[in-house]
Formats: sequence, structure tokens, C-alpha cells
Amino acid sequence: MPGVGPRSGRDVVAQRRAAVQQAIERRRALEASKQASGERRRGAENGRGAAPATSAASERPTAPDFTAGETVRHTIFGEGTVISSRLVEADEEVVVAFAGRGVKKMLQSIARLEHVR
Repeated sequence: MPGVGPRSGRDVVAQRRAAVQQAIERRRALEASKQASGERRRGAENGRGAAPATSAASERPTAPDFTAGETVRHTIFGEGTVISSRLVEADEEVVVAFAGRGVKKMLQSIARLEHVR
């Protein structure tokens, strides 16, 4: 019977590869479109063109914001105690012990820890 055997398996693989490649291209086009519309929207909100790019060096912290022993709050884990904190490239790595949740190592830019006063 024609079309049955190793060749048909190769055809299926080739079809799947083509479908994956098309999906990747659609995703890239969608992301580029979203990015372009976001830049236009920000420019319209500011009353001028696209928002100016900010330098990562100007946003880089020079000293850790958290100190060992300090109490902090996380949106999911709740209140915890800072074990250690150090600067890592343009971010701050904070190790926090949460009661009943364990010790977590997190980046401040993602975790968005709050100081508890």
C-alpha cells in the first residue's frame, strides 16, 4: 500500500516541524505587534512620541535595601525575616525565612518585598 512505512512517518515529522515553525512565526509577529502598539500607546499618554529608554546603570542600586533581621512582607508568603541580602548585577537577592513556608531566595525586582515597620 503506497504511503505506508518509514516514509509516511517522516512526512508526519516534517508536517509537525512546519506547523511548529509557523506557530513560532505567528508568535513573534504577535509580540512585535503588541510591543509596537504599547510604544504608541505610551507616547499618546505622555503627549509625545515613544517613551525614552532608561539606562539600567542609572537604576542600579548601590547598597542593599534590606538588612538581616528585618521583617518584610510578601504577597504570597506573608511576613518573614530577612536572613541575608546582597546585590546581584542590577538587582537585590534577598533570602527570607517565612513561618510555615520555609526559607526562600528571591530577587527583589520579582518578589516586590515590602518593609514592615
